[in-house]
Amino acid sequence: MTQPAKTTTANLPLWKKVLFSLILMVGFPLAAILAIEGAGYAIMHFKYGVPGKTYGLWSYDAELGAIHSTNAYNSNSETNNHGFRNKEDVFEPKPPNSIRVIAYGGSTTFCFNLETDQAWPIRLQEELRKYAGPKSQVLNAGAIVWSIGQELARAKRDLPRLKPDVVIIYSGLNEEANAGHLAREGIDLKQAVDAGKHGLFATNLDQSRWLKRNSMIVRYLEYLNLFAPPPNPAPVPEYPIVPEIRENFDRTLREFIEVIRKNNARPLYVIMGGIHEIGQNRLLLRYSREGAAVAREMGVGFRATSGPVIQKAGDLAAQLTNLQPHDVLFIDEIHRLNPAIEEVLYPAMEDFQLDLMIGEGPAARSVRIELPPFTLVGATTRSGLMTRPLRERFGIPLRMIFYEPAELETIVQRAARVLKMQMAKDGGAEIAKRSRGTPRVANRLLRRVRDFASVGGSATVDAKVADAALTRLEIDGRGLDAQDRRYLACIADNYGGGPVGAETLAAALAEQRDVIEDVIEPYLMQLGLLMRTPRGRLLSEGGYRHLGIAMPKAQKQQLDLLAGNAAEEG
Repeated sequence: MTQPAKTTTANLPLWKKVLFSLILMVGFPLAAILAIEGAGYAIMHFKYGVPGKTYGLWSYDAELGAIHSTNAYNSNSETNNHGFRNKEDVFEPKPPNSIRVIAYGGSTTFCFNLETDQAWPIRLQEELRKYAGPKSQVLNAGAIVWSIGQELARAKRDLPRLKPDVVIIYSGLNEEANAGHLAREGIDLKQAVDAGKHGLFATNLDQSRWLKRNSMIVRYLEYLNLFAPPPNPAPVPEYPIVPEIRENFDRTLREFIEVIRKNNARPLYVIMGGIHEIGQNRLLLRYSREGAAVAREMGVGFRATSGPVIQKAGDLAAQLTNLQPHDVLFIDEIHRLNPAIEEVLYPAMEDFQLDLMIGEGPAARSVRIELPPFTLVGATTRSGLMTRPLRERFGIPLRMIFYEPAELETIVQRAARVLKMQMAKDGGAEIAKRSRGTPRVANRLLRRVRDFASVGGSATVDAKVADAALTRLEIDGRGLDAQDRRYLACIADNYGGGPVGAETLAAALAEQRDVIEDVIEPYLMQLGLLMRTPRGRLLSEGGYRHLGIAMPKAQKQQLDLLAGNAAEEG
C-alpha cells in the first residue's frame, strides 16, 4: 500500500512560506508589544506602576502646543475639572469667605518628582485653610517645559473665569530651553523681540508627541534612564544672560503682572533657590532673579491690611515678619487698631524690632525679632480717634483733599477709555463737576451715564448726553441729589430757614440722625449752603440761591447779626 508523502516546509507554496515568516517575525513581536502595552495600562490604571511624571496628562492644544487634560491621571498625578494638578475640583462659584490662589510655573511648580498631594501648592493650601476656611484653594497650574509665555497665555484664559485673589508666578527656569525650541521651529527670537514682540513660546513640546503620550513601553524606558548621559559633577560655568531672552522674559512678566492686576488679583513673584535638582547650576536661576528685579520695579512688594482685621499681636507679627527689605505695609482704618497691638507696633516703627511674648505663666519669655527696613503707611478718615503716641510716630502726616473738577475730568476720561467709551471733552467736564470732588463718585456716575447713553443709542457722550442722563438721576449742576435738595427745602419751607435741630430734621425727613450728620450735611457745608450753629441748622444765602428762593429779610438780618457776633469774638 502506497503511503501519502509527508508535507514539509520545503513542499509548501511560496506564499505560505512568506506568510509564516511574517507571522513569526512581525505578528508574534507585535502581539507581545500589544500585550505589554495592555498590561502596562492595566497597571497604571490601578496605580501600581512606575512614577508617571506627566505622562498621560497631556493633550494637544492649538495655541499652547500641549496642555493638561481635564480629569486625567497616571500613577502619581491627576488633574481636576479645569486641568490643574489638584485632586479636588475647582469650587464654582467661588465660596464666600474663602481665598483662591493660582500658582503658575514649570516643573518646580508641577513638582513632577512628587505625588500630587506632596507638591508645594497643595502643602500651601493645607496651611491656607487653617486661617482662611476649608473652601480656600491653591490651584497648581505648573507644567513641565512651559515658559512664561505659555503661563501668561493660560492665565488669560483662567483669570477672568476663576477670579483668584492671589496669583503666584514661579518662572524663569525654561527660558533658554524655550529659545532653543523656537529656533528649531524656525523662529528667530532676536528678530521677533527687535520687532516689538514678546510672550513668544514654542509649541512643539516633548509632551505633545503621540508616541510618548500613548506608549507605556516608551515611558518605562525613559523612566529607567537607559539612554541618559552620565551625570557631570562639575559646576556649570556662569554664562552671560542672552539679551533677547531677557527682553522677552521681562516684557512678558510685565504683561503678566498687569493682566493679574486687571483681574483684581494680587501678583506674587517667587524667585527660585534651594532646589536640589539644580545643585550648582546657577545658569537656570539667572532669569528667575531677573524677574524678581522686574517684579520689585513694578511694585509687587506691597502688602495691605486693615485695622479691624488685626485682632491680636500675632496677626501683626505675621505681617511684619513676612516683609522683605524696603517693602511697603499699608494699614487701612488704622484708628481701629487695638491699643495693645499699637504697643507692639511702636518698636517696629522706631527700631525695626518686634518684641513678642512666647509661652504662658512661669515659662513665658520675651523674644526680640529683627525686622528689615520697611515703610508703614496708615490711612484713616477719623484721625482724631488715633491715639496720640501712634499719630506722632508717623514722620509725614498728609491730608487728602477733594479733587478739583479739572483733576476729576482727567480721571473720568481715563475711566472712559478703560470702559471703551467715546467721551467728548465737554462730556467728561460735565460729569466731573457733579462728582462732589470724589473719584469714586465720578466713576459711579460715569457708569450710569454710559448705561443711559447705550439705551439712548448715543455713540459719543458729550455734555448734552451727560446732562440728560444726570438730570434723570436727579443730580443737579453742583452734584446735589434729590435727598440733598429735600433737606434744604425742608429747612426753608417748614422752618423758615432755621435754626432747627438735627433731631427735628431727622423726624421730618424720616431719616436717622447719623445719616443727616454724616452723609447729607458735610457736602452742603463744604459748598456753603448750610451753617451749623449752637442754636441749630441755618440756610445760608447761597442755600436760598440754590433753591431759587428769595431770602427772607428777617433771616438776612439774623445772619448779619451772627456774622457780627463772630467778628467781635474773633
